[in-house]
Amino acid sequence: MSRQNVPEPKTSKNRVHLDVRAWRYTDASGGRPPEAEVQAAIAAKVDELVAAGATVGGTVEQYGNAWTVLHDPEGNEFCVV
Repeated sequence: MSRQNVPEPKTSKNRVHLDVRAWRYTDASGGRPPEAEVQAAIAAKVDELVAAGATVGGTVEQYGNAWTVLHDPEGNEFCVV
């Protein structure tokens, strides 16, 4: 994936929204790891991205899952799930 800068400022909602999955399926059946492992992986990835320049917008808990909303240095929103 690549990203291209454009001269125009952001004037509306992102046209593309990225979700970064911080964990991997752990078994052949495609099962999700235990929730504590998922949340630890999300926290570690958020820390990594903040160190690289992202800012945390908040945490969302919905549909039995939780994820963190971040913004890149230009204000584009993405989530770590």
